[in-house]
Amino acid sequence: MSEACQNFVNIVQKITIYETKETLYVVGSDETEQIFRILEINRNDRQKLVIQDLMRTYTMEEARTYLQKISQNEKRKMKKIASGYSLAGFVRFTEGYYLILVTSRLKVAMIGSHVIYKVEGTAMIYVSTEKVTRPEELRYAKLFENVDFSNNFYFSYSYDLTHSLQYNQTQAANIPPPPESVHSEVRQRPLEQFLWNKYLLEPVKEQIHDDWIVYLIHGFLSQVNMIVFGRHIYITLISRRSSQYAGTRFMKRGCNTMGYPANEVETEQIVHDVSQTSLDATAFTSFVQLRGSIPLFWSQDLAKAMSKPPISLDFTDPYGGIAGTHFRNLLRRYGAPVIILSLVKRRERRRRESVLWDELVKTVTYLNQFMKDEHKIRYVAFDMARSNRKKGANVLAHLDDISESCIKRTGFYVSNCLGYADRKQHGVIRTNCVDCLDRTNTAQFSVGKHALGHQLHALGVTPSTELFFDTDCVSMLEALYEDQGDTIALQYGGSNLVHRVQSYRKTDLLSAHSNDILQTLARYYKNSFSDSEKQQAYNVFLGIYRPFRETIALWDLPTDYYLHNRTPPAKVDYCQWVAQKVIACLPQPFNEVEKELHIVHREAHFSIRLGFNSVYRVMELTLFDSLFYMTIRNSIKSFMSKSIPIDYDKHALSPFEVRKTVRWTQLLNTTQTTPSGQSKDMGNSIFHTGTTTEDPDSSSSEESDIECKLTSDDEVSKKDEIREPPAKITFHELMENPFSTYGVDSDYVCPANIKMYKHYEKFYNQVTQPPDYTNQKSGFTPQIMISQKSILPLDSEYEATPPSVNKETKCFYKYVVTVGLHGTCKISPASQATYHQYVQQLHQ
Repeated sequence: MSEACQNFVNIVQKITIYETKETLYVVGSDETEQIFRILEINRNDRQKLVIQDLMRTYTMEEARTYLQKISQNEKRKMKKIASGYSLAGFVRFTEGYYLILVTSRLKVAMIGSHVIYKVEGTAMIYVSTEKVTRPEELRYAKLFENVDFSNNFYFSYSYDLTHSLQYNQTQAANIPPPPESVHSEVRQRPLEQFLWNKYLLEPVKEQIHDDWIVYLIHGFLSQVNMIVFGRHIYITLISRRSSQYAGTRFMKRGCNTMGYPANEVETEQIVHDVSQTSLDATAFTSFVQLRGSIPLFWSQDLAKAMSKPPISLDFTDPYGGIAGTHFRNLLRRYGAPVIILSLVKRRERRRRESVLWDELVKTVTYLNQFMKDEHKIRYVAFDMARSNRKKGANVLAHLDDISESCIKRTGFYVSNCLGYADRKQHGVIRTNCVDCLDRTNTAQFSVGKHALGHQLHALGVTPSTELFFDTDCVSMLEALYEDQGDTIALQYGGSNLVHRVQSYRKTDLLSAHSNDILQTLARYYKNSFSDSEKQQAYNVFLGIYRPFRETIALWDLPTDYYLHNRTPPAKVDYCQWVAQKVIACLPQPFNEVEKELHIVHREAHFSIRLGFNSVYRVMELTLFDSLFYMTIRNSIKSFMSKSIPIDYDKHALSPFEVRKTVRWTQLLNTTQTTPSGQSKDMGNSIFHTGTTTEDPDSSSSEESDIECKLTSDDEVSKKDEIREPPAKITFHELMENPFSTYGVDSDYVCPANIKMYKHYEKFYNQVTQPPDYTNQKSGFTPQIMISQKSILPLDSEYEATPPSVNKETKCFYKYVVTVGLHGTCKISPASQATYHQYVQQLHQ
């Protein structure tokens, strides 16, 4: 990426809105309030948004003078009505326009020198001065507000969140030449599929300067700090939810006619060393994976009141037109190979998910016959639900084998790592089940866990790529993916995850089962009663339905099918379903090879100064404890304190040390005492660390061709690595030795010492805790009075000795206070005459 493109920063990071009778004045400035821009919005025209941007910057004095002149010329004085941090856009329903202002933000992550914020609050400001007359206007406004801006919307002034780190750091081949008369900088175009305020920016994107435009994404973003013996490694998880064919669980299934699947989420896992701020100097890695509904034309009948409605294919697509359009988009964005990790059920008593599995196999088989072997779509099938029901099943071990093989195929992005050559990720792993929620999230965690091992190895943090469960490192990653899964499940399904990673590890079956029941009921209730209104809110927010140009109200439409499928399926060659220009770039992504940029004109180069101020905030007073570097979750404070280390030497501080945590439910699942007094394995032993046997269905002859074995070199051994559990677990194996923990022997805990301990505990409580004077019944009477008994006149923690002050100093202090309150003493007439005589002599 070019230096200008990398360092582009929006000037407008603070906004104040003033109003007069005829005009709204939007004043934007940088964080230090040294550079200003001003917008003027006409309030008289309700049907049209009349906005004027003078396309120049102002200093603080120039901006103040400009507003003062306007205030003097207007009939009514200018009034401040709102302030915020960015302009999200404008929206219109049936009457006038509304201005959407981000009023509150929260710093949630840093990628190099780029600060990422979460939207915490917004305000809708009606532009026109005329009152709203139509009742449906208020109803549409309420629908629009149902998409809560404070719920997982993110933006940055200097970093394009719609693209991956690999794309952002890619050097563009052709940069348009800037004009010679003005200073210019280069900014890349956002990926509209993950841009959630595209519709809101449409009325003004051609009328205002780029400094006003901020790109919003929706989904999930979180960052943690892994401390490896003083070395800080940031792990960032970014989930970009697609704005195309967006909706709720049962309302949006499969693909639309343009090849966009429902619930498509791109997940990027960034791991970088924060010892240096600039991305050009620090070592960083990135890995991208994808989830999305099965790319076929299918739906479920919502008329039947049941938790799992039957699945039906809406029409047969023998040439894979819709799926081909979807995979063509993936090849453009990610390159080859595209690996499908399908987790749907294959054998069912009543055919449901297996209908989709059979159709997807046929479609991929047809599309692959026109592709080269190295560019073919790879299909990996794993019936996760069926395998998990087997006795002694280890689903995660099977997923580990698949994940490792897939990552070796696609690779990951690496830059500036010592001893490790720079490389790029070619291809993507696309995971799906039916809902793309529970099973998909666990599979993505497994892929992310193996990717993290390779990323840390590339950074020189670990000697190998293998990571183990019950370590702080994996626990941090598991917490990130659990939070991501809950967030996506709430947005799409209406409840948190039902089946989590721990459910498939079978470490706490009782609590996991009870949680599964509660979340299943919550999801069923939300899908039955609130999904319809939520879907309408998405349609209005994203501009799928635009009330000012429609004749039928949104709530009167029998279905929104034609809103999301306005464009008929594109007609392509059935044999050449991928364009030649895309094939010529493979395995590299076409979008990176032909990266699009545009010129931004400015009076001067502000980006370097703006980027520095946004990170270090030198112009404002900041508390040390409130700095982002101090508040971010880290492996020692947030994760290691919750686990019990095996030993207490220096190696226990490592985030890669396996913690010895044993739950009673694990103990009960591990052994069962027989009548003879011997214990036998129950199949869910916590000591099993290897894989289980494969699903016998996965080796059938009819599936062997389509499963596309990755390569013989990439195959991972399927042998089980099972450690035999001990025949008997004693108390000493569950609990640590008191001497190694507290430094005292168990014999030291005698009745006399316990009595002395209680005495000191009572002493401490009476001294340190203040009495409750509001409670009259407490009857508090201090029994112990503490006073200083030292003969030295020094301060102590209980009282302070006041300094000695002589009489002359006290008199002078009183004089200074008196002068400050009442002024100086009265001047005599002689002194006044002398002063007037002196002044007259000066003017002669």
